[in-house]
Amino acid sequence: MTPPRDLGRRLLHVAVSAAVTGYAIALVADATILSTNVRDIWAFTDWLTNFAGGFVRRGFVGEMVRVTAAGGPAIGVIHQLIFADALAFSILFGLLVLARTGRTFVWITCLLCPGAAATMAIDIAYFDRREIVFHVLLMAAAIPSVLSIGRSWHQSSRVRAWVFAALIAIFAIGPLVHEAFVFMAAPAFLLVYMAMFGARSDRMMRDLSVLYALAAAGFLVAVAAKGGPDTAASIWGSIHADDRAAFGGDGSTPTGAIEAIGWSLGQGLDLSLSVVQSGHWVAWAAALIVCGLVALAAAIELSAGTRPGYLSGVFWQALFVVLAGSAPLYVLGWDWGRWIVASFIQIVIVTLSAPAADATHASDPRADASLIRAPDALATRFGSSLPVTVKIAVVATLVTLKIPECCLAADAPFGAFLALPARLERVLGSIAAVLGS
Repeated sequence: MTPPRDLGRRLLHVAVSAAVTGYAIALVADATILSTNVRDIWAFTDWLTNFAGGFVRRGFVGEMVRVTAAGGPAIGVIHQLIFADALAFSILFGLLVLARTGRTFVWITCLLCPGAAATMAIDIAYFDRREIVFHVLLMAAAIPSVLSIGRSWHQSSRVRAWVFAALIAIFAIGPLVHEAFVFMAAPAFLLVYMAMFGARSDRMMRDLSVLYALAAAGFLVAVAAKGGPDTAASIWGSIHADDRAAFGGDGSTPTGAIEAIGWSLGQGLDLSLSVVQSGHWVAWAAALIVCGLVALAAAIELSAGTRPGYLSGVFWQALFVVLAGSAPLYVLGWDWGRWIVASFIQIVIVTLSAPAADATHASDPRADASLIRAPDALATRFGSSLPVTVKIAVVATLVTLKIPECCLAADAPFGAFLALPARLERVLGSIAAVLGS
């Protein structure tokens, strides 16, 4: 029987999680399906990229939007699509956090971390970007891993075949959604698959190789189909006049992500180089380190009481593989905040979805699911809880920290990362609006 104190804590977690998730969904709904405004021209025009000018990278989703709009304005369709993505993400992430975080500190850290439903909604950022699709699919892929806890699903050839087939479909479609899938999401999917079925087997190595080769092939196809000015003009001409007018200007010239179709590799490298030349890379590096330390603190607390070294190995592997896998993105584009947040939330998902392994699961092959090992001193640290002062510092950091999508101010780059006043204003303003209605 669950002790009354533990039951009370769990019920509190459920109630607060439901309230926070519901609040986040309401904020996203207000910014999408209940709005006619365009929050971010780049994000919206990215969703409108279609095949009107021929096969082109990122055109798959935009073509579905165009077909759904049936010749009419598509901004409403995009709002519905963004809301559906954010809704699925918020619910799945909330359930994953509740299912795997019995410890209050880990639970709070996950609710407040960069890229979580609440922070995205309050900051009005990231929920309209395509990587949310990858996060939703990643959590869907992690469901069998979570459900397999206490069961022997990992020993079933049929379950493994179904999971592998689902991943094949995701790895085939992912690059059509965004060509950066191979860097932005593929490593995390491979880690979830490896955690569920164990890492050290020839079959696993073959499966991982096939999946990653498929994602890499998709990336190369997308790069080859980058389009050009004529493609951009054709796409722009296929968009309803009301949509073009909503993006400002005279509506006759492609703008935003559609304008960027056909940009050369050199242009992308120039954007990344500008981040380095401006010195803003220091601020982004600091943000990445802070996020890594927050994830480390949560992983230490999550691991306390489990089989020594198991979750620590899962975390270190996720940290290394996801960050290393996403490294090319910092060279290919300047949306460094997007890459940081996408990596951070995937590390959280991968670590939470790893099957539990305590002393009673020592013979479980998944208990050896990590190919990367931490130094003994660090692995030992994963066996006990964190000091209260460290936990307070982590929570205070998360309440204050916001990761901008890109493009820091020239005179005060670090100011963009301090979000507490804006968040308080946003929360209090929304509460006042509800009470005043």
